[in-house]
Amino acid sequence: MYSQNDEDGILEEIFRCIGTASRSFVEFGVTDGRENNTLKLLLEGWHGLWIEAGAAYCQKIRRTFGEQIDAGALELVQSMVTAENIDALVAGARAARAGELDLLSIDIDGNDYHVLAARLGYRLVATNVTGSNAFFVRSDLAGDRFFTPATAMALYNPPRYWLTWGFVVGHRPTERPYRYTSDAALAGDGERRSGD
Repeated sequence: MYSQNDEDGILEEIFRCIGTASRSFVEFGVTDGRENNTLKLLLEGWHGLWIEAGAAYCQKIRRTFGEQIDAGALELVQSMVTAENIDALVAGARAARAGELDLLSIDIDGNDYHVLAARLGYRLVATNVTGSNAFFVRSDLAGDRFFTPATAMALYNPPRYWLTWGFVVGHRPTERPYRYTSDAALAGDGERRSGD
């Protein structure tokens, strides 16, 4: 829907398997916010924090997602993310103070592993079809709900970046207010259109 590849669907399946605690997220590396891993969740009523280093991207986010920011559903912090500052950035977020985070999405193209560093207690549960993302779940929540053996070799997807080049997936990103529309409302809209 709003993610770059198939991340929206993978995340939906992971949460279908493990449930949610607070429906909260933190994502960094969101560019202008119109194509990331948490936009779908935000529009479905989740709340969270976006961290983006680019000043121009942050201006676009404030313009496009002003409604969610004003309502307190979305917090935006302009900052470069490093291994040294990530704990403080996340701990200072309203979403983190409200309870256990359900999702931490790291998309900073290359420094991801070093930012997460040597934190233990998470298990690899999936990779996406383009080979560009890996998904981890806290081991105590993963249980036997996911594919085993949960090794990098077993879950490896080779780089297939060409799968999405020139192929428009999901919603075309636009600069407009983003609002959630339920499946029922979409089905009703489709019925009215087919009868016209």
